[in-house]
Amino acid sequence: MKEEPTNDKTQHLDTEGYRQFVEQQKIKEALKKQIGAEKERLRILIESRTDITELNVDALSQAELIRIVKQLERRKVDAQSKLHGTEQSLNSTAKEVAKLQDAQKMYQTEFELRDRKRGTTRMQR
Repeated sequence: MKEEPTNDKTQHLDTEGYRQFVEQQKIKEALKKQIGAEKERLRILIESRTDITELNVDALSQAELIRIVKQLERRKVDAQSKLHGTEQSLNSTAKEVAKLQDAQKMYQTEFELRDRKRGTTRMQR
């Protein structure tokens, strides 16, 4: 009879495989929790994106009205912030355009002066 040698390497691989399996199960559970949290976040995001102007406020409870008012206030702050950022960007762009126009005038004047000098030197010859 041939005896199968018990190999420590085989046991080590089995233990390593089991450890990887357990680790993957933990990761899977963590991902399931993340999916649940992301679904909830998505639901809230979808609710917040509904068009508030088309809601029938008569049918809403006081708590829902308060929630909508808070949403509108957040949107107002976001819009004001976006407007402020756009105004700053526009102002900086306008300053850059003014600088470029000044540089263009300076170079244009410089070229005209060079052309005049060349014209007078040619006439003197």
